[in-house]
Amino acid sequence: MSQRLLPSLLSLFLCTSAAQAAPPKKQKKSADTAKRVTLVIWGGGKTPADAERAMKDFTDRGFKSSASLVRLFSSEVRGLNPGFHIAVLGACSSVEGHALLRRARQFYPGVYGRAVPAEGEVAKLSCPSVTTPRREWYYEPSPDEPAVITSSEEVVVPAGTLKVTVEATIDSNSEFVAASYSVKTRLTKGEQVIDEWTHVQPDFATVSDLTLDGKTVVLTTKDALSDCKGDSFAEVEFRTRRFSVKNGKIAVKEQTTGRESSLCGPNYEGSTPCSIARQTALYNAVRGACENATRDDCMKAISEYEAEAEDVECNESYGGAD
Repeated sequence: MSQRLLPSLLSLFLCTSAAQAAPPKKQKKSADTAKRVTLVIWGGGKTPADAERAMKDFTDRGFKSSASLVRLFSSEVRGLNPGFHIAVLGACSSVEGHALLRRARQFYPGVYGRAVPAEGEVAKLSCPSVTTPRREWYYEPSPDEPAVITSSEEVVVPAGTLKVTVEATIDSNSEFVAASYSVKTRLTKGEQVIDEWTHVQPDFATVSDLTLDGKTVVLTTKDALSDCKGDSFAEVEFRTRRFSVKNGKIAVKEQTTGRESSLCGPNYEGSTPCSIARQTALYNAVRGACENATRDDCMKAISEYEAEAEDVECNESYGGAD
């Protein structure tokens, strides 16, 4: 009898030992490891009125958003200090949230982000498209104190983060103002630089605006082809450059949206009164024809009127242009 039971007992022992040695089953993820998002917070305080004021401050500063700001009570959001009524822009992925924070902090350093679980009211929020205030890019600085204005726009795309940084420099010597700008564009993925594009526009050139249009960064400028410091004919072009990502590379689409031109005023330095009279007559005769004309058309108008200007009677008392 005992011999027949031995194999059964041995089998039971081996099964029990195997069960004890088996690794424990993986536990389900706890709520603390659930999907997290970056909550972008504009401001707030201890009362609902504080949150309302923060929401108004957002628009007062010139910001615009594709979605209205939302008021939340921090006690109802895990991961936040309890007891505060806050104005929230939205809930973004970590990469999108930090890109939005960098853009907004150029104009308002008080905006901040917190990583929280995507649950409850937070789960209902999306990552908004935000338009930053328009920056003043051009003014006449104090003599011999150059002004440097730097701003950037960035957008997250599947290929990485596209960032366009523009630096405008303005200098004045009380007589002339010099202005130029440079553009540095980078496409990055984490710490890796995927692609770069740079451009320097020399004097005279000014920046009008740097904005975000969906997934495209738009730069508008006014670029001189010639100016009155070294030429008798001034020409400027209004340009738009659109930066996007195509096939994993930076794509730049440049378009001339308008142009202006004019005849520069006479240079009377070293001129005799007779020469001043003739230059003034020529200038007054052709400046209308040269307004917003091409250089060739302006030079043609000058040639047609030169003979008439030569016939101007010299007037020793003539002092300058109208």
